[in-house]
Amino acid sequence: MALMHAPSLRALGPDGGTPGIQRFHMRRVASGSWMKSGVQMGSAFVMMQHAISTLRKTNRRGDSHRFSITARASAPSFTANDVVVVYDRNSKVAGEVVVAVEKDSAMAPKKVDYAVLPSSDASSLAELARQRGLTEKEMKRLTKTHSASAVLPSGALIQNLELDPWPLLRELRYRTCLEYPKLDEWKEMEEKYFVPLRSMKGPWWKQPEALDLLAKQLDEVGFVIIDDFLPENMARAMKASNMKLYEESEMQEGATTGGSERVGIPHRGDVLKWIGYDGESEASRCVSAFVEHIEQSMLAIGDAASTVAPEVARAVSSVKWRSETMLTCYPGKNRARYFRHTDNSSGNGRLLTALVYLNENWQQGDGGELRLFYPGEKNLKVRMEVEPLWNRLLLFWSDDRSPHEVLSTCKDRFAATVWFYDQTNPTIPLTEVGSISTGSAAAPAPLDDSDTTQKQAPETPAAEVMAKVEETAPGLILFYDGSDAEMVELSESLDATCRRVDLRSGDVEEALGQAGEPWVTMLADGADAVIQEAGPLFLCLPNGEVLKNGQKERWMLE
Repeated sequence: MALMHAPSLRALGPDGGTPGIQRFHMRRVASGSWMKSGVQMGSAFVMMQHAISTLRKTNRRGDSHRFSITARASAPSFTANDVVVVYDRNSKVAGEVVVAVEKDSAMAPKKVDYAVLPSSDASSLAELARQRGLTEKEMKRLTKTHSASAVLPSGALIQNLELDPWPLLRELRYRTCLEYPKLDEWKEMEEKYFVPLRSMKGPWWKQPEALDLLAKQLDEVGFVIIDDFLPENMARAMKASNMKLYEESEMQEGATTGGSERVGIPHRGDVLKWIGYDGESEASRCVSAFVEHIEQSMLAIGDAASTVAPEVARAVSSVKWRSETMLTCYPGKNRARYFRHTDNSSGNGRLLTALVYLNENWQQGDGGELRLFYPGEKNLKVRMEVEPLWNRLLLFWSDDRSPHEVLSTCKDRFAATVWFYDQTNPTIPLTEVGSISTGSAAAPAPLDDSDTTQKQAPETPAAEVMAKVEETAPGLILFYDGSDAEMVELSESLDATCRRVDLRSGDVEEALGQAGEPWVTMLADGADAVIQEAGPLFLCLPNGEVLKNGQKERWMLE
């Protein structure tokens, strides 16, 4: 396993392109009328770095120039980074879309990179199709009568704007609000992390220097990238399972609380399948080996962090649970993307996101980069755009320390993702880190603001737990916090034949001996120490295994 081929430094553009051909015209406005007319896209707008601004000067239009339907129709012109609005100039409702765009852009803090093109301009449309790889079907949509659409630099279409122009206005506002990193910021990250890691040879997990750097990187910039992460045969097996599910239409569309059924363009365009660890299918066996490989790496980084990044060490040590593995594909034919979001915006328990890209022969221009932002719910400063290269691991915080988006992809983009939790989530069955559960392979996705793809939670406990319970029921011990009336009531309501022991009673030391000497030693610090570790209600099996936090997993106890 080779360690860490960091992405080469390159200046970023709205779709991962070259900024030298982009035309951002910076014009400040005295009032905040543009901001007040819609959702605020950030706390402040800052000027682009001097180097990139200088590069773009040659492409700037004069500040006095205003886009108009007549001017752009008579002399159509657009660059590779313009959002091109195509409309039926003989339709009043389609023309109103262009007027709305111009009025909104006039209030922007910077002039907006867009062009207007009448659908009757065949030569310009042909050039647009060539430049952005549009299909015949997409061209027919653009030339539909009484309609207005927009073509993004990636080739993605925002359609039916005559019904509602807001998706386009939102897209243009968002693009003007993005702030790209300065060259010296890139150089600092490159020299501090990527160059030293690239110089190391051999298995990375055996090199303390590598682990120290990875721990520091996770602490200071919020993400870690490791190339050639999985053994090659494992990576190919994962890719084969992912492709099989996709080609056999066994994946379902991803959804967000923003709604995927909306005018214009969906918030996310991927399709996915959740795979559990029961070992009953080839995909399940693949993801079981996959997730164990990730856990070993994550825990190794956490151990190294104890001396160089204590906060990371504490966070990793708090990880107790993992989700099932989500296999995904972003279809290139749809120019699929995923708007800016966080993986834990509603306290769903996710702490760390780990994903491995499965895209062989990816080249610049294929799209699908993951754009990472600086911390903050509304921070639109870009930290880095990560290319989805073959067998690349990306590990980052799931909360607002790592907001991110997936840029439009021009070819099918495959990945496998697993989330690590520092608390249980009652809406889904999670498996403990370090174990392979026999839980259902159809577990639901956690419900949060960015991902509401849901499946039915299991109504019966996992087969492995059930087998243990049936074999050893007479020796079960249910521990509960007798000072907590809710726990007392819950323990009495469970329909189970077992011994019940109050953690604050005189019988607890003898009963806890069944779980082993470490638990008795822990009890010496008081019942609260045991409760902190196992929860206020937990079950001890005759073999000494402890099933923790029963108050959150009642289905398991029953």
